[in-house]
Amino acid sequence: GWRRLALLAGCFTAGTLLALPQLVEFLRILPLSFRGQKGYEPQVATLASWDPYQVAEWFLPMIFGRLDMLSLASFWGKKFFTGVPPYYVTLYPGLLTLALVLASGRPRRRAAWWAWGAVVFGLFFSLGRFNPAAEWVFTLRNGALRYPVKLWLPLAVGAALLCGLCFQRLLGPADDPLTRRARRRFGLALLGLFLVLGGFWAFLTFQPGTAEELASRIIPKAFQTEQPFVRNERLRWAGLCLFSFAVLAGLAAGARLLRRRPALGGAVILAVHAVSQVLLLRPAYPTDPIQPYLIPPPALDYVPADVRVVNPDLNSLFGKHTLRDGKFPERKGNWLERRAFYELYSFTGPQWGRRYDLNVSPEGLDTYLARMAQGAVRGSNDTQRIRMLAAWGVGRLLMNHPLTPDTPGVRELAAIPSFGFHLYIYEVLDRAPEVFLAHRAVFAPHMNAAYRTLSGAMGGVSSFNARRDVVLPGNGKPEALGGGTVRIVKDEPEELEVEADVGPGGSVLVVQRSALLQKATVDGRPAEVLNANLQRAGIRVPAGRHRVRLWIDRRPFELSLGGTALGLLLLPVLFWWGRRPAGRDPLL
Repeated sequence: GWRRLALLAGCFTAGTLLALPQLVEFLRILPLSFRGQKGYEPQVATLASWDPYQVAEWFLPMIFGRLDMLSLASFWGKKFFTGVPPYYVTLYPGLLTLALVLASGRPRRRAAWWAWGAVVFGLFFSLGRFNPAAEWVFTLRNGALRYPVKLWLPLAVGAALLCGLCFQRLLGPADDPLTRRARRRFGLALLGLFLVLGGFWAFLTFQPGTAEELASRIIPKAFQTEQPFVRNERLRWAGLCLFSFAVLAGLAAGARLLRRRPALGGAVILAVHAVSQVLLLRPAYPTDPIQPYLIPPPALDYVPADVRVVNPDLNSLFGKHTLRDGKFPERKGNWLERRAFYELYSFTGPQWGRRYDLNVSPEGLDTYLARMAQGAVRGSNDTQRIRMLAAWGVGRLLMNHPLTPDTPGVRELAAIPSFGFHLYIYEVLDRAPEVFLAHRAVFAPHMNAAYRTLSGAMGGVSSFNARRDVVLPGNGKPEALGGGTVRIVKDEPEELEVEADVGPGGSVLVVQRSALLQKATVDGRPAEVLNANLQRAGIRVPAGRHRVRLWIDRRPFELSLGGTALGLLLLPVLFWWGRRPAGRDPLL
């Protein structure tokens, strides 16, 4: 027993060493990030909890609508997914999986007990907010662990092992009592599934009025403006039931073959399952021809590669977007992707070499200030938003709806037709340079004060000049600075080096980069990296000529690669150890 535990510990050690670089970088960034400082409220951390109503999808795939459709048959079941789209597009296991789990019987061996334990563990925690006994886990450390349905993985592994154990028993000798009982239970499971699906199909087919009335109570009214939506759902469900009957018939035929030709019967069962899953889950596969995504969109002509870009429509920072309302050749979800690529949404930046701002990490690993800056933009009017973009050095604004008329500080460059609407491209005027030496420092004792100064909101410093001024944390009156000139020596994604000629009294070097994990030196001596303009990096530089370097230290990452190498060396040792006869302890 101790030998097996030691082998298991060795496997965990090797796995941790292999993942060490990722763990090291995560632990470095977490304390400085939004997730580490603020975290998530319980209601946010428990989003994507497994709602017990979702059990209906075990029998019919995508019973709550399809994510690949935009009109008829589109996904309508957010209320059964904690108000958000499904974290996993579908958890439909297939009828064979249900039948095998039902036919597995009571656990007799250690493997079966382990499998059922994994199933219970996964289901217990996947329930999240629907299980008061498990909800507390997702409130620890400000919601550091979120999206409970992620813990469906142990359930999936345990159920897969139960399927394997039962399938192995089905292929056993015909004179084995355990095999005969397993085959009988498997037949009864198929019959039970047929009765459940058959009863639902009969209700949908022979009681259409009642079925549609009940469906209209659970389908949101917003979807019922399209007259045939509820009727289409009833017919779609009935069609899925009919297809399921064919699947059950194929599984029953394979089960019958098991008696005389177990290998052939098993092959038929697996083939029916594989084909049915491919056909039934086809809407869940995100496929589209690649060619439309490779054509450079016309908006690129107005967005130089060296200019920062903001497209606020992904996160609705400038009000409601029109992406879903476009006029598409087909009402299918892939056209949303095509339009988003055509309109240069932020996730297209790497493809075309553009840099986007206000595009924070969905994992909450940006700084707390960066996330607050995004919120400040969302809660402001267009004039205030443009002032903040100018202070952050943003040069282009792309939106699929226009700004408020006569918004100051911008110039419309183009209005490109886009799927029945227009993509509006604006140039932000009088914006801050990428790197500059400030002439005046305005102090803000808290974030709201910094926001008011940058946006010009009530109580802010109305004379704030994005090209010459900087907002720094602190108290006191504005401080005159020496300004000066800057020459960039080295400009790379994780390193910036400049020569600065600073005027009398010194200045603050403002760099349009996040201060997260940044280190700085002035003439080789360490310097403090300040939070400038709410979410940028600032460095105080004395008067005179100086060389300033700003970079991210990757030495911890490089050292952690040694751990990965050690983990790789452990793998053959563990393989050899596990293969030794004395150490063998098969579960099956």
